[in-house]
Amino acid sequence: MTAELDYAVRALTALAAAPAQRCTVARLAESGMSVTFLQQVLGRLRIAGLLRARRGVGGGYWLAREPSTISVGDIVRALHLAPESAPALHDGDVGAMWLALGAQVRAVLDDTTLADLARVS
Repeated sequence: MTAELDYAVRALTALAAAPAQRCTVARLAESGMSVTFLQQVLGRLRIAGLLRARRGVGGGYWLAREPSTISVGDIVRALHLAPESAPALHDGDVGAMWLALGAQVRAVLDDTTLADLARVS
């Protein structure tokens, strides 16, 4: 997992836990995240359509969709961090194992929503 994905999942899970509220970057970063780096990550998620934002008084970030409709896989794809496919150098049983592993990882990411994560945290 990259720091970018960690920040994205943590911030979006916090937003999913309080869907009626707008949160500032500073508030989202209170759990020990770098404000500057988080701003960059949130900007990418906004461009990808997972977040909405408003500047100024009463501004902040909020989810663009219901938490139950945003999967961790959506976040991974929004950040262009899709899990790698089987290494090109492997074929046969080893290549098949890497392909199966990639499929399992994608399935878990796509089956886990922000609503699921917000209930757990």
